[in-house]
Amino acid sequence: MKQIICIFLMLGMMLSFAGCANKDEVSMGNPEVEGESYGIDLMGEGIQPMSEELATADILRKTAEDYLEGIHIFTIQDAKGRTYADIKDYIGVDATEFQYRADFGQRIYTWRPSDAPEGYLTVTFCEINGQWVLLSAASSKLEKVE
Repeated sequence: MKQIICIFLMLGMMLSFAGCANKDEVSMGNPEVEGESYGIDLMGEGIQPMSEELATADILRKTAEDYLEGIHIFTIQDAKGRTYADIKDYIGVDATEFQYRADFGQRIYTWRPSDAPEGYLTVTFCEINGQWVLLSAASSKLEKVE
């Protein structure tokens, strides 16, 4: 029974990644972030700095646990229409880094905390029908270092 459940979970994850992939060209279709206003290339695959302003580990942890409800892989229903702007507004600052993954058609935003040097909160969006949809979230080492 556990093996069957694992297979279905794996298939669901594969389909969600396949749904994000765009074979020929990525349409900008109402982007959540205007790359020019941040000096980033929305199609550039390297990690690009976005903002030097940092949130605290506490707010990033609360974002992951409360605002994103501890969910790591989002369905359309789980995402609740959350956009980059919504997450940025909750945190209070822009992401520290941006990366575009052309192989999966994903935009990845990472926040680094001011008080936990190894910590991070990362959210990933993929384009579906011209909309950037929340796909996943991950966080680690968001304990305050004194």
